Amino acid sequence: PRVWEFYSYPAQVFLPNGKNPTDQDGKLKYQFSPPQCLPKGNNEQLKYLAKLPNLKLSEGVSKDQSILDPKYPLIDRQGNYIINEKRMNPIEVNEILKNSWYNAENLKKFNSSDNLFKLVCSKKIDGYNSSDYCNDYDNEGAIEIKAAWMVAQDMDEKEREKYYITKRAIDVDTEDGNKVPKIVDVALVGFHILHKTSSSGWVIATFEHIKNAPDNNDIDQQNNTDENYNLYNTNCAGKRCPGNNRVTAQKPYLWGLKETDKSLDNVTNTIYAMTNNKGENEPQIPSQITRENPINMYEEKSNEKLRKLLKSMNAWPQFYQLIGVQWLGSPGSLFTASSDVSQSLNGEQHLANVALEPFDQKFSSCFKCHYGAKLPNSNAPADLSFLIGHAED
Repeated sequence: PRVWEFYSYPAQVFLPNGKNPTDQDGKLKYQFSPPQCLPKGNNEQLKYLAKLPNLKLSEGVSKDQSILDPKYPLIDRQGNYIINEKRMNPIEVNEILKNSWYNAENLKKFNSSDNLFKLVCSKKIDGYNSSDYCNDYDNEGAIEIKAAWMVAQDMDEKEREKYYITKRAIDVDTEDGNKVPKIVDVALVGFHILHKTSSSGWVIATFEHIKNAPDNNDIDQQNNTDENYNLYNTNCAGKRCPGNNRVTAQKPYLWGLKETDKSLDNVTNTIYAMTNNKGENEPQIPSQITRENPINMYEEKSNEKLRKLLKSMNAWPQFYQLIGVQWLGSPGSLFTASSDVSQSLNGEQHLANVALEPFDQKFSSCFKCHYGAKLPNSNAPADLSFLIGHAED
């Protein structure tokens, strides 16, 4: 398992009604271990995996979205929803517990420009005036991650070696209207990291699998588009072939089992994304996703250098790539009234992960999006953290 798979889910930290999430020893009441650490028996695994916070459908905002419109799920080439999870590292969790920020009542004091909410930074470095954007310093500082997963369907062993794969439980919708959890192999296809440092404040980086989607430029020039992409089918044709980067999912968003799966086993490789149309279950139409913002030359050079190293080690990370990084040249400006973060933004001005923000890539920006994060029941900024918004009172 990866280190971040031991990080906490928001549901472990933010309980209903702002209840204390710790036991008498000060530890979180609800603890989850990575699937690799579980017993090998499928029955035991299913019982445990079914207790994990549910993976969410990766929902991208449509280009045509109005304020009132919903977000829409992304559907991979095999006809499954892309799913995601969010986590926070122990440093951030400990700060939340220490200050009782799991209860929204204790966040109400952060309501003015003189007392803005700030999360913990990494170990203090001499020469940086970080008091403007750090309220405390501890080891690596606060880290939040968002991981996007694809159902590892119909993959042979050679293909599986190119992904980081683990297991999750997904609730399958049965014909009688019930939901039955099934163990499913899932492959990592996208990854956001938000890291609060004492030198630069928040640094946001995003990664993808190299087979997610082709660049628009490659399609226009008919270059390198014969790959088996995860989110794009080069042979797509007919009425069920949508335009590129268009919304295809129809409500209700359900998981079904293919008719070939008659097994009562807890493990399946035959689930699919489905909807219900006038009482009839139908498969959802796969999305056709392309990359609208090409990876810049600096990230490409970094990827090439790292890929050579990882290839020599025969390691699966060689099949992933850095899409881009964002940080503020003046991190304290984040806490300045009426500041425009775009004026201080370094790295890519428009940064999107096709597995997490597929439908509105052109104008997406990780920093600008997270800049809108607010404390619960308040218009006060949450220091880029949407996870803090889970607190209740």
